Amino acid sequence: SEHDIEDICSTAQRAVRDDPTIKYIAIDYVELITSRSGTKGSLEVMNHALRCLVALKKKLRIPIFLVSQLRRRSSDADPSEEPEMGELKGSGLSMH
Repeated sequence: SEHDIEDICSTAQRAVRDDPTIKYIAIDYVELITSRSGTKGSLEVMNHALRCLVALKKKLRIPIFLVSQLRRRSSDADPSEEPEMGELKGSGLSMH
């Protein structure tokens, strides 16, 4: 599928090989990434995906940016505070 980390990495490698002027890769909606590796659960899939992306970054020698949505904050949260890891959708961490 188009969200498989294996397909994402293959596509990125081909794109950089075909166009060496590519300076970085950006992946949006990280929480939608899946894997054909047989890993179970969103945290295991994300850990596998991150290991694959670290290896890809080392191979391609360009930065890879990951973008994820944040959960909506409660109405009593201070809007000036920086987001925390638990606010990342699909992070597996609970919000305080």
